[in-house]
Amino acid sequence: MHPHTCAVSDVGDGFLVMEYLEGETLASRLERGPLKLDEALKIAGEISSALDQAHRAGIIHRDLKPGNVMLTRSGSKLLERHRRR
Repeated sequence: MHPHTCAVSDVGDGFLVMEYLEGETLASRLERGPLKLDEALKIAGEISSALDQAHRAGIIHRDLKPGNVMLTRSGSKLLERHRRR
């Protein structure tokens, strides 16, 4: 698993069980104003790296948006919503 992808432990009819993450979504953070350039570049690098690994594994993220990115103390995490190609 990529360090900037949220771990999924179970999937069923109408539910998805993911790891618990402390922090806030990128959408919540942006409500307080724009990010500093260095912070934005760090988040973009982490998320694009997670997406690259997923794409190489044949996984397409279907809902990439600020609400699906968690900002944690250890960095950003891409929340799951995907399908195999």
